[in-house]
Amino acid sequence: MDPDDKHRRTWTLRFLALLAADLPDQRAWLGERRLTVQTAVEEVEFACRIAENLTDRALAAAAPPPPEPR
Repeated sequence: MDPDDKHRRTWTLRFLALLAADLPDQRAWLGERRLTVQTAVEEVEFACRIAENLTDRALAAAAPPPPEPR
């Protein structure tokens, strides 16, 4: 496993947990890490873009080739 993938996966899961948490828990988590809300939003947006691109690639790779014209 690529160490970068493990790092991204870990942070993606952390940000998803942050989004699922109640507001007081979100503020506590951000405060412990000295992150601003803007920084967290930017990181979550980045993780979402990565996830979307990976999903698009997986779907494209899994799609059967188009039929050849007759």
